[in-house]
Amino acid sequence: MVFKTDGNVYTRVLFLSTSKLEKLSTDYFSEHPNNDVLPFMDEMLKKHRKCPYWSLVLSYCPSCLDKKKRLIKKKILQHELTSDFTSANKVYLFVRSILIKILPVQSMGTRRNFNIFLSYIKDLLSMNSRDSISVQQMVQGIKTTKIIWMKSLELKQQQIKLEKAINYIVVRIVGPLIRSFFYVTESEMYKNRLFFFRKKTWKCLIQFATSKYKNVCHLKKVSAEWVQAKRISGHCLGVSQARFLLKKSGLRTIVNMSKAKQGISINHHLRTLLQVLTFEKQNSPETFGLTVMSVEDIYIQWKTFVSQIKEVNVQKIYFVKVDIEKCFDTINVCLLYSILKNLFTKTNYDIYKYKKLIKRNGLVKTVYFETLTKLPEMNKQKEPENNKQSGSNVENIGSYFVSKNVLMEKLRSLLFCNVVKIGKHHYVQTLGIAQGSSLSSILCGAYYGHLDRTVLADIIDNNDFCVRMVDDILFVTQNKLKAKAILKLFLEGFPQFNCKINLMKTCVNFDYIHPVFGKAPVLPENGLLSFCGLGFNTKTLEVFNDFSNYKSIQTKDTISWSMTKNVGLSLKKKMFFYIRLKCLSILFDRDINTIDTITYNLMTVFAVSAVKFHCLVKHLPKKNSISSNPAFLLDIVDSLPRQVMIFISGKMRKFNRNDLTKERNVTTKRYLFPLPLKSVKNICKATFLHKLKQHGHLYSPIIQHLEQCIHGQKFACDLRVLLPKIFKEIQLK
Repeated sequence: MVFKTDGNVYTRVLFLSTSKLEKLSTDYFSEHPNNDVLPFMDEMLKKHRKCPYWSLVLSYCPSCLDKKKRLIKKKILQHELTSDFTSANKVYLFVRSILIKILPVQSMGTRRNFNIFLSYIKDLLSMNSRDSISVQQMVQGIKTTKIIWMKSLELKQQQIKLEKAINYIVVRIVGPLIRSFFYVTESEMYKNRLFFFRKKTWKCLIQFATSKYKNVCHLKKVSAEWVQAKRISGHCLGVSQARFLLKKSGLRTIVNMSKAKQGISINHHLRTLLQVLTFEKQNSPETFGLTVMSVEDIYIQWKTFVSQIKEVNVQKIYFVKVDIEKCFDTINVCLLYSILKNLFTKTNYDIYKYKKLIKRNGLVKTVYFETLTKLPEMNKQKEPENNKQSGSNVENIGSYFVSKNVLMEKLRSLLFCNVVKIGKHHYVQTLGIAQGSSLSSILCGAYYGHLDRTVLADIIDNNDFCVRMVDDILFVTQNKLKAKAILKLFLEGFPQFNCKINLMKTCVNFDYIHPVFGKAPVLPENGLLSFCGLGFNTKTLEVFNDFSNYKSIQTKDTISWSMTKNVGLSLKKKMFFYIRLKCLSILFDRDINTIDTITYNLMTVFAVSAVKFHCLVKHLPKKNSISSNPAFLLDIVDSLPRQVMIFISGKMRKFNRNDLTKERNVTTKRYLFPLPLKSVKNICKATFLHKLKQHGHLYSPIIQHLEQCIHGQKFACDLRVLLPKIFKEIQLK
């Protein structure tokens, strides 16, 4: 594999390998530079030939498969292999030992320069899946005046030559070295963290996962010639590559349909079909049953249910949470096709193409998009004036139509001729749908929506709350007998839909014992019921942020940092992005939560932001450190409260638009943020102050300013008790 830099910016692509064999990569030490770039290249090659690579990898990065005697006595289990990864620190020590052996002393001039360079290599190997670091960043702190072979050059030329030398070492030595012995992958449990597996370990894991995937999805092996014939005839949209994602008990198979080695990707073929299905869902949501596509879709339904409950005197509310087992892999594609045939309401669909001008940060960007809804044309005479006020302008640039028959043909190809390549072999999936398709979620919604309408409709009525997000279902009712009945129904499954429930992921707030499956897991007395990132209080019906998924996760695994140019602006954008992720309308609506709960939710949002803020600031280059620019970092903290208020108020007005149109006398203040700006600012500063005080030596100028801001301010709650509890609850390290 040849790695190409994008302006000498390094990402996880540097480590990606396709070979399964543990041997030095063909591009290791390839494309030797001229002597004027690396005058010590010949010396490096001599040391490279004498370097004991195998002894070093066995010493620093051992694998359980290296112990051959153990393999004879005991068969290695899959869960042993999933935990047999090598930490990034051990990989760094392995790379460091090789660099020390093959790089001459004079390469970096002094030991201090060499140690700085090694620290950047450690940062490179500690990156997560979304991080990046540039060669310009990796030369900071290295004194070129101390490097003997550069002394004859001007200072600017020294910098350029050093960048070229480091770029060669990273791209032609460090990268290929990792690709030679390790397979680098992500994990669904640890967010963005990268895991380094010895290739022999990963090969065994792949064998386990492939065998399981073939059995679950009923994969049928086909020849490359058969696939080519199907593609030519138009019955196959393309070949997708299976990749495997690490999870707690094994590997999850993900089919990549977004990329194609040649021609158009499968997801690009399905783009129009996705637009049409989304259009039909918006026009006829009842055909998708209980399906919700995001957490925000739960908001209005839960608000309506809570208002109904408050109108009557109910002693207890009964919650049932269930999880569909292997919901994508067990879908009956024949039944799904018959469901979707009746979903299309038109013979032809008109699709309109638009161009939109967006003004951001003083720059105008052009965005192209398509929609099935014709947008109203703007008055040409008023266009410049509107453009100045709003900073955006939409212009129709054409249209086309697609027939139902064409869409059905693409659907048939996706469902009945989904070709997956695993290794060198091709397979056709005969059961279930691929998880890597852009249509996966909406097809899943249509399939199980049919189950909702044909099986559950007779049980669930308007007095109940029931939603399903992909494979997670939450049912809430006032009737205990109904709760038990629907739980029994879920546990016994729906054979006609090939649908079963995972008992271990079931949770209820009442005792229930099934005659066959046994006792259902019961929620602890004062615990919150976790559902799709939300925590439901089963007694008060209030909603909180759920941080149970953060257990054992480090903060750096949930963020991405870019050590390239404009790091300050990048930090500010990331903070706004992270804080918006936790700003859900359901957490801040006074019709659902009390002011105390809203305040608590707000503090948890700022607490998570403060932890991520500290983690991002630690990655800032020295020239952008805290001491050099505390005012900029304070400005970021000061701007967060207003961002939260604007974002939440806008979403609440959007979701409650029907109320505003029906009740014209209702003031819009009802849908503004429930706390005043001054209170939100004080809560934000107090929360950040609590976190930053734990690292007082780093943030002394910022801490001093925050203490002055909140000195003498009165709070509705005891922050000295509440803040430690919140930071303990969010579990981020």
